[in-house]
Amino acid sequence: MIVINQISDAVSRRKLVCFISDRDRNFLRATLGLPMHFQAYPLTNEPEDRHPRYTITFGQDALLLETLTWHWKPKDDEDGYVRTRGY
Repeated sequence: MIVINQISDAVSRRKLVCFISDRDRNFLRATLGLPMHFQAYPLTNEPEDRHPRYTITFGQDALLLETLTWHWKPKDDEDGYVRTRGY
């Protein structure tokens, strides 16, 4: 069984682009008309949370989602977005 530390170690050695949205994955798919194969994953810090309200995407999907959702937040409101660049 893979534990979270093993995943974290493997991911930390890679250069990744990710985008975290403060919107639910189903809302994003429905509102933006995203296809079923669009790789967006629910994100939560509560293990028992059955309906996470955050969504995380990686790679090209992250870049596309950031572009599609940019107009939802005012320019001075950065709290709704977490931008992560590959290191």
